[in-house]
Amino acid sequence: MKSETILTALDTLQEAMQQTKSPSEITALSDRMIALIDRLGDQGEPLWSIEQAAEYLHVSRACIQRWCRCEMIPFVPFGAQKMFLPSAIRKWLIDSTKKPHSVWRKRR
Repeated sequence: MKSETILTALDTLQEAMQQTKSPSEITALSDRMIALIDRLGDQGEPLWSIEQAAEYLHVSRACIQRWCRCEMIPFVPFGAQKMFLPSAIRKWLIDSTKKPHSVWRKRR
């Protein structure tokens, strides 16, 4: 299963978890989330914590948390905790890098 597919499944499970009130359903959904997160780790990439993502991106922990709240950065929700797939962070970083433009005008 590809990382993107697993992340989509995790999002779906997170939404279902927020809507259910049954303790047994919450436990079952939680178990499925843990299994999916294990599959992400099995792909050769351990998940990063907020601290590890902040260190990699050279920003503060608060900045990463703000980006998560605004959904500006890809993350894996795990209860109240946020985890990060390194390849998704690298792709996000490349995709959000703007191309430089010339500030010099041609002289006439």
